[in-house]
Amino acid sequence: MDGNVSIFGDAERLAPGKVKPIRKLKSPHWQHFTIKTLEDGSLRAFCKYCTKSLTCGPKAGTSHIARHARNCRKLLTSSGGSDGPSHVPRPMKNREKLQWKRKTQKPLPIVPSFCGSISGGNFVLDESVCRLELAKMFILHELPFKIVEHEGFRRFVKSLNPEFGTVQRDAIAGDCKTLYEMGKMDLKEALKSCERISLATSMWTSDQNLGYMCLTAHYIDDGWRIHKKMLTFCVVKTPHDGITKAGIVAKSLAQWDIDRKISSITCDNSSLNDAMYDSVKANLLENKALPPSGHLYHVRCCAHILNEIVRYALEVLHDVVGNIRERVRYVKSAASREEIFDEAVGQMGLPKKKSLSLDVAGRWDTTYLMLDSAIYYKKVFLVLGQWDNEYTLASTAEEWKEAEFLCKFLKICYNAANVLSTTRGSTSNMCLHEICAIHNFLHQEIDFSETTVHDMLRVMQAKFDEYWGESTLLYAISTVLDPRFKMLFLKYAFEQIYGLDYAPYVDEVSRTIYAIFYEYKDQSAQSEANKHGHESKEGETGEDDDMNEETEVFVGYNQFLSQQSLKEAKSDLDRYLGESVVPLNQKSFDVLKWWHDNSLVYPVLSKMARTYLSIPASTVLSEAAFSTSGTGLDRFRSRLSPDVIEALVCSQDWLRDEYTEGGFLLLLLLLLLPLLPLTISFLAVPDDPPAL
Repeated sequence: MDGNVSIFGDAERLAPGKVKPIRKLKSPHWQHFTIKTLEDGSLRAFCKYCTKSLTCGPKAGTSHIARHARNCRKLLTSSGGSDGPSHVPRPMKNREKLQWKRKTQKPLPIVPSFCGSISGGNFVLDESVCRLELAKMFILHELPFKIVEHEGFRRFVKSLNPEFGTVQRDAIAGDCKTLYEMGKMDLKEALKSCERISLATSMWTSDQNLGYMCLTAHYIDDGWRIHKKMLTFCVVKTPHDGITKAGIVAKSLAQWDIDRKISSITCDNSSLNDAMYDSVKANLLENKALPPSGHLYHVRCCAHILNEIVRYALEVLHDVVGNIRERVRYVKSAASREEIFDEAVGQMGLPKKKSLSLDVAGRWDTTYLMLDSAIYYKKVFLVLGQWDNEYTLASTAEEWKEAEFLCKFLKICYNAANVLSTTRGSTSNMCLHEICAIHNFLHQEIDFSETTVHDMLRVMQAKFDEYWGESTLLYAISTVLDPRFKMLFLKYAFEQIYGLDYAPYVDEVSRTIYAIFYEYKDQSAQSEANKHGHESKEGETGEDDDMNEETEVFVGYNQFLSQQSLKEAKSDLDRYLGESVVPLNQKSFDVLKWWHDNSLVYPVLSKMARTYLSIPASTVLSEAAFSTSGTGLDRFRSRLSPDVIEALVCSQDWLRDEYTEGGFLLLLLLLLLPLLPLTISFLAVPDDPPAL
């Protein structure tokens, strides 16, 4: 028989064959169910809201009852009076232990794990790991330290885990420095296995007249992956002369223990950097720390050279660029004018492939894009007055001709800056191609009625020859080490640059390459001899002196035979140059991957390639290269202490490089280097700066 039984009353539940008193049901979740006895004598609990039937009884337990009470949709969404549902949360024991605690913050220990990650599984709160991850977030995304003291941030962290204590801004600064020291340990270990390292330096001055110097290491590891790691970002004490900067370089090299591995220094075209290079080279010579090849190349930043030449061209043709800028500004100043312009484009039958854009002061890449779009619609601008009566800007055919000439030159420089300013591949092997392209443009025959462009070209040719002449030999060697070009492209490019008298320049490069190769070959032979000698000493078993003397004689004779065979055999360089070049039509050719696959075929030459292909052609990326004003850094204030600034900048560079290799798309630090003062000013919190 069916019957309803009150779960809170003193009634007895009857079952066939026996009468047994039922104990009082204590779980609060029973209030949402009605217990019924079925005909077979079994008990079922029916939900009052969804009528779902669940088992119940002395041995059935209450877990499934509580679970249904928490998850029943009709129970959660319904409303009612005294008999309506009320969601009963599960009792929490020792709730007072989960209050927001303010813990004493001590400096985090330095452990050799810079770029770790949080793993899944059973999570156990480790406050030191959480604080390091928090510091990484502040470094990567350039957040101000005072965020940790915002009430919203604290409440959010408390919702994740109430046991995590509060963090002050000075503690975050300390954690960032701890993270920097951890990354420094990892980078030092990585540099130990590196044979050759190329340096790049750059400078900027804050509005507080503080000069900062950045020193970056470029190298190729054993897996033929190119790396860019920032070593130093520090304040340069006045005077900012070459001797002072050379002292910073020497101190950094000693600190990182790489003073015997430096092959080149890339810097801008300042006379102060010439003095710095001479001082660094003299110091390395005095300490006998130059590489075995004896070369310490002084590489001039291609971005700086492009900026110098482009800035001069923009200064000469300032009026021409200004007139086109006014035309574009007129069209884009009102939506109605843009509609009239679009109507004129349609009437002229021009496909609307490009959009008009204004340039940004100090960014010649945007000037090129502005000229390129305006010249495409040149016919429309010439007759725009027929559609728009307010358009009264007149222009001559000669002005448009000069604008077209400037736009072609800026396009070549634009492409060169994009090619030579990458950090994800080799750049020194591509410089000669861009040099050749710029040279051919500057030495072309032109037809202009006025002498302005003719005079401008003569000055630009002189600047080009002055800037590129010293680095041509280095770039030629790197080009030969690219299997797509070798000596064939060298002959072609030198014929373009030097004319019919190019043969002596090719011969000079060839002699230099062979001389450097044999130095690397001798070094490899010496390393192998030392290795075998060390192994023979370890294998000595205490024979008599006569046997040891005889062994030494045979060892020397074997070395002599190996050297003779090396001289008689065809060298790596001969075999490499004798083989055909790799076809240029191969898509996505990676020169470093090619050398990785052929390092065993050319064991000596591959070591030489690792040195020259790691040399950077510029000190900054395209974004910084396009800046010609040089004043953008003076608009912001830097109020953090120098050690915190160095920790933030260097750690961000290291972290972003690691995260990029892991597949997380982030721009590299040098792309944001022009915005660095803004970042520092933002972190400093001008209204209430931390005392660090």
